[in-house]
Amino acid sequence: MHTFRKGEIQYIIPYPDDDYGFGPKPKDERGVTLSEIISQPKERMIYDYDFGDDWHNDVVLEKILKPEKGVKYPACTGGKLSGPPEDVGGLWEYYEFLEAIKNPKHPDHKDMREWIGGEFDPEEFDMEATNADLKKMRI
Repeated sequence: MHTFRKGEIQYIIPYPDDDYGFGPKPKDERGVTLSEIISQPKERMIYDYDFGDDWHNDVVLEKILKPEKGVKYPACTGGKLSGPPEDVGGLWEYYEFLEAIKNPKHPDHKDMREWIGGEFDPEEFDMEATNADLKKMRI
């Protein structure tokens, strides 16, 4: 589950059994484009992911580029760092995971390396994989 937030407005995929008995009713994200939420450089919104683990991501529109001929959009033009592995837990569990994988003497080192499938570099950003994921999106 996830939500996008800008100010007091939330954008979600609604579920029939959800009861929004407090605060403003969220908007259905499926009828909204990103440019309707943030459209000017330096505007920001919050992307909350996995409510149990509470990942809060600050999304900032840095600049608007002119479309390039022959490029299919959306497209990632750059990034930094690797996202935490799915199901690693929240922020503190992620830090524990990083400690375990980088220290061969850590009691959980072997289990964490096995769980992640080998190597994990938190400094790596894979733009090719990111763009492959973006191509799968419905636009």
